[in-house]
Amino acid sequence: MKKNDTHKKNDENRGEYCQNREAKKPETIPTDSPLKRSVPCLNLNGLSNSPKRSKEATASSIYCPLCSFFSAEPDIVEQHINIFHFESPEVVIDDSDSEPVLACPICDRSFENVALLQLHVDSDHSSLFSDSSKEINVCPVCQLNNFRDSDQLAVHVEQHFSNVSPCTPVTPGNVDYFLAKEFQIYERKKQYERERKEFHALQNQYGMDNKGNYKIQSENNMAKAVELGTMSVAEYQEMKVAIGLSERLGIDDGHSCTKRICSVITSFNEKAKNNSTWVTYLANETSHFATTYGDTGWGCGYRNIQMLLTCLVSNPDYKSCVEGLCQVSRQDSQENWLFSSSHEGMDIPSVSRIQSFIEKAWKAGFDLPGQEQLGGILVNTRKWIGATEVATLFSYIGIKYRLMDFHQPTGEGKMHPVLFEWVFNYFAKSEAFKPCLYLQHQGHSRTIVGAEKSLKNGAIRLLVLDPGHSKERMEKIISQGSGGLKHIRRYLTSLQAEQYQIMVIDGVIDNDEEYQRSKNIRSTRIP
Repeated sequence: MKKNDTHKKNDENRGEYCQNREAKKPETIPTDSPLKRSVPCLNLNGLSNSPKRSKEATASSIYCPLCSFFSAEPDIVEQHINIFHFESPEVVIDDSDSEPVLACPICDRSFENVALLQLHVDSDHSSLFSDSSKEINVCPVCQLNNFRDSDQLAVHVEQHFSNVSPCTPVTPGNVDYFLAKEFQIYERKKQYERERKEFHALQNQYGMDNKGNYKIQSENNMAKAVELGTMSVAEYQEMKVAIGLSERLGIDDGHSCTKRICSVITSFNEKAKNNSTWVTYLANETSHFATTYGDTGWGCGYRNIQMLLTCLVSNPDYKSCVEGLCQVSRQDSQENWLFSSSHEGMDIPSVSRIQSFIEKAWKAGFDLPGQEQLGGILVNTRKWIGATEVATLFSYIGIKYRLMDFHQPTGEGKMHPVLFEWVFNYFAKSEAFKPCLYLQHQGHSRTIVGAEKSLKNGAIRLLVLDPGHSKERMEKIISQGSGGLKHIRRYLTSLQAEQYQIMVIDGVIDNDEEYQRSKNIRSTRIP
């Protein structure tokens, strides 16, 4: 059979099928169906009736322009044309007397009626007809769609929930209003971006950015020091080995430690000419620890803990509590030559070991709000800690504390005379053992090892060890004799932060009930 004859026969079969169904309405197809084609887009509402009118047709009937099918509903006629005349599913006619079947236009399956074909297309080929990439700027409230872009649409939608009349189109009369609203949206976006950058800057400042840890920062900063010529390659290799062992053993390598500071201060005061005009009270022996390449910018809290520990290990009662945190010195160890942080036969713990013990305290139920604030993780981070984390650590190992909040200035400007008086009275008490004090303020912490008072005018000055002072600087201070003490003396005008916290070591926890109570961090406000 010739190709033209084949097309002719198919057209005759298709026409016969349409005539057999002309008295029937085609099965309804959902408006969102792939088979409800919008192309070609036929507007049948304006069509005149066909001259070939059937006896059953009425004056309002609309005929199919391609066959004798008619209906009073334009949508039904449009569905008929789309299905049977314009790229419709192929009608397959068998030689038998059975009803014709509809072939899927996408695959080789056939169906007895339109409903089954529709179900098949919707379920098996729906992904072919979706178009999620095209953005439609239509108001979801009033369906208005004459908007230039999504920003202008956002301005319009906002009107529905304000005092401005909704559904306001963009016209020359209100263009200034829309420009103002667009500028407002632009400013909001800028503010959001600015706040996001500030938040990331704060995360970076307080070590909350999950970038690096003590060991990684050490190696990076030492490599920079070699490039700048401030460290030799041999020193770099020696320090790298010491840091690796320190991390593995949990012992501070002692490279930043300056020992027996209180003894040095006492010696200088005895030799000073003005020792008769000032009275000095000191804590028990304390050593200084400085931040190093690995914890510069975030390690002050950990270094102050190390200073406190050097003081506590000289007391038998406190020493028994810190034995778990500190470790007995390895006098016969081959690695002992690398470490010089031993005090009273105890090795001072490394920064990473202190971090791990604070995490253990959290897991044991100490200071749960603090755990939540810092995400429950300190190890392998550069997160800052404050007075509450220090109190948590010492409570966990069985040592009492008192947390004093000097929450506002009590003198002219931002000065804190009440704080100075309180510290002097603490050190002036006649007690056999006086631990040093942990001093915290916004962004930094230090250790107070004593206080001095003028016999002439009653002025008070504090003796403060700052982890920010390097070992080289501490050695230079000591080499200057009594004149070097000016670098650790702090006068009333020197401490002018808005708020201060002081943590006081206050004995040993001797029963389980008190130990359980210490899990909740408490403080005393002064005044």
